[in-house]
Amino acid sequence: MSYGQTRGHWAIALVLAAVVLTGGTAWAVDGQIDIYPTGATPYVISSPGSYVLVTDVNMTADVDCIQIAASNVTLDLNGHTLTGTGTGNSSGVMQTTGVGALVFNGSIYNFGRHGIFLNERSQVSDLSVLNCGDDGGLYYHAIRVGEGSIISRVTAANNYGNGIDAASNCLVESCVARNNGTVSHKGIAVGSGSTVKDCIAGNNGHRSSQDSSGTGIYSSGTGVTVTNNTCMGNSGYGASGTGYGINLGYGNLVMHNTCTNNSGTGNGSGYGIYVSGDSTLSFNTCTSNNGQGENSSGIGIRVHEGSTITNNTCTYNRGSYSSGSGSTGAGIVVTGAGNTISHNNCDANTGNGLQSSAGIRITGNGNRIENNSLTRHSGGIGSYGLSVSGTRNHLLSNTFQGNTTNSIYISGSNNYYAANIHPAAESISDGGTGNVNGTMPGSNVAVP
Repeated sequence: MSYGQTRGHWAIALVLAAVVLTGGTAWAVDGQIDIYPTGATPYVISSPGSYVLVTDVNMTADVDCIQIAASNVTLDLNGHTLTGTGTGNSSGVMQTTGVGALVFNGSIYNFGRHGIFLNERSQVSDLSVLNCGDDGGLYYHAIRVGEGSIISRVTAANNYGNGIDAASNCLVESCVARNNGTVSHKGIAVGSGSTVKDCIAGNNGHRSSQDSSGTGIYSSGTGVTVTNNTCMGNSGYGASGTGYGINLGYGNLVMHNTCTNNSGTGNGSGYGIYVSGDSTLSFNTCTSNNGQGENSSGIGIRVHEGSTITNNTCTYNRGSYSSGSGSTGAGIVVTGAGNTISHNNCDANTGNGLQSSAGIRITGNGNRIENNSLTRHSGGIGSYGLSVSGTRNHLLSNTFQGNTTNSIYISGSNNYYAANIHPAAESISDGGTGNVNGTMPGSNVAVP
């Protein structure tokens, strides 16, 4: 090797050493740009391009580790970890301007604000974001993306705000959100027109020190699709904390989800699925959701109005508090009007103390309840396959077995019931006014 070649190689080595020591940029052979954040000041990406992190970063100051100030940036964390100080106004990756960022392949840990904050039309994938969002009692979401973004194959765990928080028209798929939330936060929260599928949302809501709810998957928007998710162990906290597996507003599609062991505390209730209305809920399994305190409820599915609730399985939901006024359990509860509840299987939901239990409980008006299987409800002061306190409901072609008190208990008025099949020892109790024991599509049948 000549003297000139040797001097050239030493020059390259000195440049690379300076990059590593001071924080900077080096251009890789394949056109990607290698970056070396120092941890003392934010590393700012100000131009579109493809960037690769080449080392773990341990922050020494309460600042953002990487800031994206451009559109169309791809950031590969390259299997590395960004570790914050745990406090202060700091995020792992923060997009300050621009849209369309892609961040993937790494871990982000212990930042006082967001693990990742990206603007519209962004993508986040193959990442873990842990223990972020506690800025001195101000709680921030671990992963926050703008409208039209995609989050996939991400784990958000042990964060103080929402695990995943996405704006409207986003896709969240194949993600895990667990042990997130401090004050009524959620594992996964999305805006209108979004889809959440193939995700696990578990044990969210446990970090609170005051009355609050805990929710697996949440949206207050419309046009949301929630399908093939597992929501388990989400819990409220305090004297009136409510736990929700899935909690949605109006106009949504909820299918093929499993919601188990979501629970309230104090007089707060535990719901597998809670939907305001105008929605379709089909082929969901809601089991062992629990109301643990006095006057609480353990409910598989609760819907208000204008919805279709069909082919769901709701079992072993319970009110487990036996003292005082007790607590109630039910497979499906409908509180409003214009719902169709059909072909559901509700089994072994239980109440306690001075409360009752039911496979399906209808407190609203003008609903159609037909072709449901309602079996083995027990506990409390009354246990019914179908309990109706509303008016103008149609109860048709349901089957009953093993309900402790009555197959059907009607305390409301002007309801119509026909073609229901029940054991003779498990009678229909009609204590309302103007109700009709009908013959179309057939008479009610008491079997031995």
